[in-house]
Amino acid sequence: MPKDLLIRDIGADNLAWLQSTKPPGTSQGEYLRSLFESIIEDNKQPSLFTAQNILSNKYSRLPFKFIDLFAGIGGFRSAMTRLGGKCVFSNEWDKYAVKTYQTWYRDADINTSDINELDIQKEIPDHDILCAGFPCQPFSIAGVSKKKSLGRFHGFSDQKDGNLFYRILDIVKEKRPPVLFLENVKNLRSHDGGKTWFIIESSLRENGYSVFEKIIDARHWVPQHRERIFIVCFDKKEFEQSKIFFERDIVFNPQSEKSYLYLAKIFNENNNDQEQEINLSNVLLLNPQNDEAIYMLTLLKIKQSDYNEAKELIKKFNLVCESFCSKRAEIQEKFDKLIPENARDNN
Repeated sequence: MPKDLLIRDIGADNLAWLQSTKPPGTSQGEYLRSLFESIIEDNKQPSLFTAQNILSNKYSRLPFKFIDLFAGIGGFRSAMTRLGGKCVFSNEWDKYAVKTYQTWYRDADINTSDINELDIQKEIPDHDILCAGFPCQPFSIAGVSKKKSLGRFHGFSDQKDGNLFYRILDIVKEKRPPVLFLENVKNLRSHDGGKTWFIIESSLRENGYSVFEKIIDARHWVPQHRERIFIVCFDKKEFEQSKIFFERDIVFNPQSEKSYLYLAKIFNENNNDQEQEINLSNVLLLNPQNDEAIYMLTLLKIKQSDYNEAKELIKKFNLVCESFCSKRAEIQEKFDKLIPENARDNN
């Protein structure tokens, strides 16, 4: 079809819009073609991290791109590919780990360069998730003990491996992936009296990411007692974009329990207690047994030192909890610190 005919058939209003948005020096046909190509490309690689996908539960079936740093033998890659991810870059310089990695993933084109020498813009593609199990020896209990006994530096002072977290930050600043998925030893949380974790968390937050961490023991899946800290970070700009969508969804669907809940999470991350409480209350009006909303509201009431309200919410939570039952001990521990001394004997 001649491009002029295509332009004539799109209608006067759309033609006026094309003329107003077309970059200077670009013909209408070229501009229209670029728009079509952009749409086609977007459909080839839909974004995993959109509010639309969260609400529709489509995110578990959408492809996404990830990179695998300090790849080892491919643990992260195994998990991500099973979830529909496509590895667009992997880096590991240990020759024995690389050999195993390539045995598991025969089509893998693994980069074996020193990560400090990579040209980030030229060599690392854009991606949705940055995965990195950065070297743990400088922070592990065994590693720290060994280095101390040998009179060597540990933690960030370890010149060989201790500062590789900062290389991750370099990549984050250049590529701005929506999500970071990091892993290290449990001791990272308490290393150097908590100073190491403070530096890591504050560095990530200063670069515009929300930071969530949890220590998980692998014994639930494999016959091994192996505790690791997993750190998941989200670009706060993604939060803001999602916030607009959730608010718009509520306008057209006032019964949207999920939208109220996700808005509450966003306001919680932004330390807006008032808006968080309003949205959690709306969730519970729609579904009084939403245990996640009860859990979040309980923590908020404990934070506000609202003893009576927190006490009633804990009772309710213990009755209805399903997916969040594992949080009972956490809530009770925080609540116990709130209980007035003269009320302890009665509870």
